[in-house]
Amino acid sequence: MSHPQQPVDPSQPQAQQQPAQAPLPQQPYQPPQAPQKKAITAMRQGVISIITGGVSLFLFPAILGTIGFIVGISAIVLSIKEMNAGAKNPAPLILGILGTIMGAVGVGGALLLQFAR
Repeated sequence: MSHPQQPVDPSQPQAQQQPAQAPLPQQPYQPPQAPQKKAITAMRQGVISIITGGVSLFLFPAILGTIGFIVGISAIVLSIKEMNAGAKNPAPLILGILGTIMGAVGVGGALLLQFAR
């Protein structure tokens, strides 16, 4: 179905046609980004720290307490770096702090028991 052309009024200014622009090159599809690896690592280390630090209060305090303390410090450092980069999750930091404290208490308890004999 064709439409009849409307007559052009010479007193009306005609709209200028813009030259055709070259199409922009398409970017390849990028899937949504997964959580950053450091954030996952900080959370994992925080969990390991709190587990080993907590267990060190009852079993193998010198070994597990040391592991909990060291891994807790590492979780704290990674978590602080992530929070400075804009992460909003404080859970790895809290887990790292608690694991570090429990690991230190485990090692301290082992030392007290060792020297009390």
